[in-house]
Amino acid sequence: MRGKSEAIIPAIVISFSICISACNPSQGAPKAIGESSQGWDPCASMPTLALDLEGAASAPALISSEDSPTLGELGPQGAQALAIQLVPQGTFCDSAPPAAFQPILEKAQQLADQGDKAGARMLLESLLDMGSRSGGHLLNTRLQTTSQARSFIAGYLAAAGIDQYAGGDGQDFIDHANATFSEMANGELNSASFEETLRLANEAQGLGQDDIAQRALERARDIAAEGLDAAIEDLDPCLSNPQDLHDEITKLLLAFQTASLLGVPDTYGPGQSRYDATWSQATKALKALGGETPDECKGFSFSFSRTVSGMVTMTGEAHSCGGIRGPWLGTLNLSGTWTDFGNTGEAKGEFEFTIPEDSDEVEAIIPTSGQIHADEGCSMPFTDPLQLHVQIVGESELQLGIISTNAGTASMVCPDETLSLPSIMTVWTEEPTFVVDLERGANCP
Repeated sequence: MRGKSEAIIPAIVISFSICISACNPSQGAPKAIGESSQGWDPCASMPTLALDLEGAASAPALISSEDSPTLGELGPQGAQALAIQLVPQGTFCDSAPPAAFQPILEKAQQLADQGDKAGARMLLESLLDMGSRSGGHLLNTRLQTTSQARSFIAGYLAAAGIDQYAGGDGQDFIDHANATFSEMANGELNSASFEETLRLANEAQGLGQDDIAQRALERARDIAAEGLDAAIEDLDPCLSNPQDLHDEITKLLLAFQTASLLGVPDTYGPGQSRYDATWSQATKALKALGGETPDECKGFSFSFSRTVSGMVTMTGEAHSCGGIRGPWLGTLNLSGTWTDFGNTGEAKGEFEFTIPEDSDEVEAIIPTSGQIHADEGCSMPFTDPLQLHVQIVGESELQLGIISTNAGTASMVCPDETLSLPSIMTVWTEEPTFVVDLERGANCP
């Protein structure tokens, strides 16, 4: 078992290797090499990726039924099955030689089988120039697709096998195959996808290019680590759709299992940061899947700022610690010029509401109070109860309507006297309703 102090596990020699003949069912000698050919052929025994089966066996996994899954361990069989899924497909061992190579390879094989080995080897030499006719360069694979490059590699390896069968050492063809692969890999590796990176690692191991194999496995490990960290961050235990939530849990656990197979640090078991974070996130999500809403899913908040009545700015915020249909507490602030009076002022109020379980909307009163600054040292204290209408319009949106009840009162307070004024009306004529986005999370105990 891996120790907690390990930071990076060697890229090629990891605790356990997969040695299952079924892992590479499609990888065998290139088709152009006849059964009678003998000699070096990396595709006949392509190495399998060295992966940490023991570490992955203890990775978190879903067990029990589909309806009520629980967390357990992946187990040896699960780790082995996942490892088989990671076996690269589409390597040069799965490629056919270029069409231009085929007749020459077939004729050379035929000559060698008939005993004209010198003729076979002489014929094969013409293949060495086919990939280098542009500017005398071997094969600029950066200007070619990787499938073309792999086709040439397959052709060179097929020629090497026939050349060795005909009494040569096949070295020129092996060198061409290695040089073509090296140029392809060096051009692709820095930006290769996870699948392509594993493919390059596998091919490099087969050709004995350990430096590229090491770099490719290190990149694969980095990609797996980034994928796991993103899956931990992205898992939302508050998703309302059960299937979406189940899919996100599965995605997270697969990312962890893959990372564990590749020896990503901090996946070694309880007490390791990535292991603990994965277990915690998956556990919360599974509880939510079973109907137990996590505390973090109960806190919501919203805020807004609107210009109303032409020159009054209305800002507000509210939060709930009991879910969208739980009790909400909020504040409202007004500032600007009241057009009814032509003077500046400010006001504020506090409000609360709870959307009923059997309805998507509710109404409440926001008692506001403030003052308008009048001329000659006078002020106009006032109260203005506002009517608040709240309606759920989506999983993460509320529609608000705030309008005066036309029941406000005011007085004129001057240095020498105080006068009562008729009822005032705050007119909200511009867009009386608007939608606010709900933010998950609030300052809840």
